[in-house]
Formats: sequence, structure tokens, C-alpha cells
Amino acid sequence: MWFKKKKNRKRRRDSKLVELKIHAKGARKFGVRLMLKALLISLMVLGGGVAIWHAGKWALDEFVYENEAFSINEIEVVTNGVIPKKQLCRWAGVEKGDNLLALDLGRVRRNLELVPFINSVAVERVLPQKLVIRVGERIPVLKVHALYRQPETGDFGISVYYIDKDGFVMMPLEVGGGRRIAPFNRDNLPVLYGVGGGQLRPGSRIEMPRVYGAVRLLAMFRSSSMSEGDSIARIDVSEHGVIHVITAKGSEIVFGLENMERQLLRWRAVYEEGMKRGERIGMLDLSVGNNVPVTWAGSGRLSMNQ
Repeated sequence: MWFKKKKNRKRRRDSKLVELKIHAKGARKFGVRLMLKALLISLMVLGGGVAIWHAGKWALDEFVYENEAFSINEIEVVTNGVIPKKQLCRWAGVEKGDNLLALDLGRVRRNLELVPFINSVAVERVLPQKLVIRVGERIPVLKVHALYRQPETGDFGISVYYIDKDGFVMMPLEVGGGRRIAPFNRDNLPVLYGVGGGQLRPGSRIEMPRVYGAVRLLAMFRSSSMSEGDSIARIDVSEHGVIHVITAKGSEIVFGLENMERQLLRWRAVYEEGMKRGERIGMLDLSVGNNVPVTWAGSGRLSMNQ
């Protein structure tokens, strides 16, 4: 009796084990089928995405980037300076027939901003077939004559550099056919002395406080009433801490680098005193404190309290 019960329990246990194995086998098959379905769906989605991407690319190429309706047939170049418009287009890397919508406006702007003459650039699409390029050229305020030696002959020559109000250095540019152009509005510029050739790198700023002081002083002078009676012909920044100014009438004025506005007012006061005397300033040192040493042209020395 006891033996039959034990045998029956063993059969039930074996039966459950068989059922568990069947269920496990079925679950594995179901899991495999589910994974295959998921993989198939993923491949279908991926394939559909690729197909849609290719279709979109084809549509953009066909109807936008290769569409002759958007080919540039007019390039309007607006500039305040002297660079030929054809040269600006060559530097920009654009020409008629290019696709307006496919054009990288950022690249066009960067190409032009690499030119030392150019200060600002704006590029605009005007649909369907027009490109507008607006260029602001740098305006020089000083020029520098630098000595150089020709490598072929060993002879010395003079190179002319230009400096704008921000201290950027420029020099005449090659515009094709051996032709060279100087910057916009470069006539009758004061000559700057005291700057070495190694400091003159076209497209870069001069890192000299005295040069920035000279540029600032020149701007203040031109906006003052002093410019009505005289003009600045030369500026020498070779001496540390001061700026020597030579006017068109031959007066030498020495400025310190601080409080230039006040020094300019003192110059005006001495100038007016000379007008009353019928004298012209020979030499005036404004870099000192309260007592301003002045020498009248053709006469002796006089100290004035200002």
C-alpha cells in the first residue's frame, strides 16, 4: 500500500516535470518568434526611414538645390570703398549660376572677412534668384612707411602700411593682373613713426598702447575746433610714455597718454594765446603737470600756467 502511494507521487512529480519542460520549450519558441517579429519590424522601420531620407534628399536636389529656378542671375554688391565688385565676388567664392538656396552664406561671409581691408560683411538671399552682399571697408587714419630689403637684389625699398581706427593693419592689395589698390580714403593721412616692420602684420592689430593713443588723439583732434586752424602731419610714438605730434604748420606738440582731452584743451588755450600775440607755437610739452613749457616759433621760451 505504502509502495503504491510512493509510486503515484513519483508519477505526478514526473508528470509536472514534463509539463514544465513543455511550457518552457513553448515559451522559448514564443520568445524567439517575438524577437524575430521585433527584428523584422525594426528592419522595416529602418528601411522605410532610409527610403524616406533618400526620397527627401532626391526631392531637395530635384526641386530646390538643382532647380534652375533658384540659380543666381543677379549679384548685388554694395560697398563703401574702393575694392572692385568683381574682386569681392571672387573673394566671396560666388558667381552667377550658383544655386541660391544651396549657397552657404556663412562661408561667403567668412571668405570676405579674411580680407584685411574689410571690416564688416552682410549676405542676404532675395528669392528667387538674387544675392546681396554688403561690405564695409576699413577706413585708414594713419599710414606707416616701413623699410624692407628685396630678397632678389638686396636693394632697400619702402612699403606703405595703413592703420584704421581700431589699430588694424592694412597694405595695398593685389586685385589681379598685377594691379594694386590702396585702402579707401587714404589721401592726406598723417604718417606714423616709431613702429617697426615686425609689428606690422596685415589683418592684425598693433599691440602698442602708444599707437592706440595716437589713433585716439587723432580722432579727438579732428572732432575739435583745433582742426579748423591746423592739421596733424606726423605722429611719432618712438619715445616711451609720450606721443610727439607735428602739425602741418610745423608746431611740435608732446602729449602724455593720460587725460588727452584735457591736454587738447590746454593746446587750444596756448594756441589762442599765440593768435593774440601774433605768434605760432614752435614746441609745446603737454605731458608735464601744471606748468606748460612752450616755445614760440622764432622766439624764446615761455612757461604758461594752465
